[in-house]
Amino acid sequence: MTSATRELLTGSDVSVTSIACVGDRPSSALELIGSSQYELCLVRSGSFLLRGSVAGGREVEVFADPTVCLFGAPEHVVEVTHPRPGGDLDTCIFLSEDVLATLGGVTGLPALSPRTRDVSWLHRRLLVLCSAEDTDSLAVEEAAIALFVAALAEAEPGRWTAGRPGARARRRLADEARAALVADPTISRVVDLAAMLGCSPHHLSRLFREQTGYALAQFRTALRIELALERLMQGENSLARVAADLGFADHAHLTRTMRRTLGETPSMLRALMVSHRGSASRRGTAVATSGVWPAHVPLPPVT
Repeated sequence: MTSATRELLTGSDVSVTSIACVGDRPSSALELIGSSQYELCLVRSGSFLLRGSVAGGREVEVFADPTVCLFGAPEHVVEVTHPRPGGDLDTCIFLSEDVLATLGGVTGLPALSPRTRDVSWLHRRLLVLCSAEDTDSLAVEEAAIALFVAALAEAEPGRWTAGRPGARARRRLADEARAALVADPTISRVVDLAAMLGCSPHHLSRLFREQTGYALAQFRTALRIELALERLMQGENSLARVAADLGFADHAHLTRTMRRTLGETPSMLRALMVSHRGSASRRGTAVATSGVWPAHVPLPPVT
C-alpha cells in the first residue's frame, strides 16, 4: 500500500488531514499514529483492521469501516492490515492534549464509537467547509471540534456533556466573545478565542450559537462586512487595506464575501453610497445611513 496525505486544516492544537491508502492487493504494516496528538479517524471508503494500543494504552483489535469512529492516543505503534485490495480513504482530526483536556479529559478514551446520523452529517459538513473556495479556518476548527466531541459522546455521553452554567454566565460569556471579535475581527481560531475567555472551544461554540443564533464564524463574517461598509462610508479608498485590516485573505476574498452576503460588490455599494450622498446634498439634507458620513469627506474611487 502507498499513502498520500493532504492537509485540510493546519494548526498546533487542531488539525484536519485527508489520508488515502492505495493498493491493488491486501497488505499489513506497522505504523506510528497520532503523532503527539489525539486522533479521530473516520473512514470514507474501504476498510482496515487495526491491532495495538489505540487509546489510553489499551491493547485492542478493531475493524474500521465507514460505519464507525476510531480514536487514537499519541505515539502508539499499531499494525494496520488491509484485508482487501483497494485501500481506504480517511478523514483524520487531531487535537492537542490541552484542547482535549478542556473537553472532558485525556484518559480512558474509547477505541470505537458508532457513526450516528449526526456524526455522519458533521463529518460531511466539515469536508464541505474544507473544500470551500474561501476556506474559513475558524469555521473549520469549530466543525472539527464539534465532530470530535459528537463522536466521543456516542461512546460516553455523560462525560462529554458538561454541566451548563447559569443563564447570566452564558450571556456574559457570549458577550465577551462578541467584544473580543469586535476588537479584533482577524481572530481566526476558536482555540485562541476560547483561551482568551478561559473556556473550552467546544463549550464556547455551542454556547455562542445558543445565545446569539450565530456560529462564531457566521458572526465574525457579518461583523467584518459591517465594519468594511463603515470603512467605505468613512472614505476609505483601498479595498486591499480594508481586507487586510479585517482579516480577509485578500481584496478578492472581501469582494466574494460581500457579494455572497449582500448581493453586491464593494464597488457597487460604494457607487450607491456616492449616488445617495449626491442626492442628499442637492436637497440640503443629511443622508440617513447606518454610519456617520460627514458632508466634507471626499469620495475617491474604490481600488
